[in-house]
Formats: sequence, C-alpha cells, structure tokens
Amino acid sequence: MTSRRNDVAARVSLPGSPRAPRRLPLPTARPTGRRPREEVQRAALEATLDLVDNPSIGYRGLTMEAVARRAGISKATLYRWWPSKAHLLCEAYVAKANRDIPLPGAGDLGEDLREYLHHIAFALGHLGTGRTIAEVILAANVDPAFGDLYRHTLLADRKRSLRHLLERARAAGQLRADADLEVVVDMAYGALHHRLVVSHEPIDGPYVAGLATLLARALVPLPGDQRGDA
Repeated sequence: MTSRRNDVAARVSLPGSPRAPRRLPLPTARPTGRRPREEVQRAALEATLDLVDNPSIGYRGLTMEAVARRAGISKATLYRWWPSKAHLLCEAYVAKANRDIPLPGAGDLGEDLREYLHHIAFALGHLGTGRTIAEVILAANVDPAFGDLYRHTLLADRKRSLRHLLERARAAGQLRADADLEVVVDMAYGALHHRLVVSHEPIDGPYVAGLATLLARALVPLPGDQRGDA
C-alpha cells in the first residue's frame, strides 16, 4: 500500500515543498456536547482524515469506532451527528477541499484556472489526497448509495467551486456567452479524474498548466458577445 501511495504522489507532485495543512474550517452547526462543540466537530473530522488518508486503512478500513477513539469522543455522539462513515468521510473531505483548494482572485480567467488546478494537483500529490480520492471514486461506482451521497456532497461542492470561478469570469466579460459551464466543469474534473483513476499518467505542473490554457482559449468571448451576458 505504501508503494501505491508513493506512486500516486509521484504522478501528481508539483515543484516546491509541501505546505503545512491549516486547521479545518468548521462544518455546519450541530448539537452541543460536554466539550466545546467546535472542538468536537474539528476533532471528528481531523480524525477521519488522519485515518482515511493512512494507506494502511483507507476508506474501506475506516470505521466509526476508530474515528471516535481517535477523536476522543463517544461512538454514540459520532452517530448522533453523522449516520454513517460515508457521511463523515464526505463532510471531512468537503472541509479539507475548501481548506486546501482556495478560489484564486487574480481576475484573469487563464491565470485563475492555472492557479486553481495547481492547487488541486498539489493537494492530490502532497496533502494525502490522491490515493483517497481515487478510492472514493471507485467505491462510488460500485456502491449506489455511497455514489449518490458522494455526487451530492463532495463532488457537487468541488464542481460548484469551479463553476463560481467561471461565473465570475463570465460577469467580467472574459467568457464566451454560449459556454455551457457544466460541460466546462466536467471537462476539467473529467481530465483530472481520468489521469488519477484510469491512465495513471502524471498530474503535474505542465499538465495542469496545459489543461488550464486549453480551457481558457476555448472560452474566449466570440465577436458580438456582450460583457456580462449569460
């Protein structure tokens, strides 16, 4: 398992040293407990990430008992907030993605796309994300219930984030008026997921820079497009 994780990291690595992960953002409000609510929430999510990103455990080996033990909370408390490990995993990874893949603010579509995709590649390669996401995608394809949850939580959150970047560019007149944003989002994530799960080719700096350039060129406004048209 360790060699597989190293292989994933090699395929998605970017130049530079890994950044120290920041604290997870707080999830939505939940019932209070004896410990401060925010502390318990963060402990549960961080424990989930520590376990699922461990190559000897992963999603298949993740259990609610192990999360509760590592977070120092009762299993009953954990189940009161999350009905299953699938729900816990998806919320933990939404928080991780929002922490590690911020929306850039350069104001130029090409530059923003390059920075955004570089954040994704860095997270996949250096922040323990690549192996887990590959496992989650495969599990979502064979487990209908988990697949539905994944598509409506983690995947929807990631697609919404990129769509926001594109909508901002459209409002600034940097996007062709007839561009179907859902197609554009699928093109970007489809390319990344194909390399991650299917082809196992590198997701490195040159690849994501090339992908961003192709997307930006395809989205250049056409003659006659009006600024801010939808």
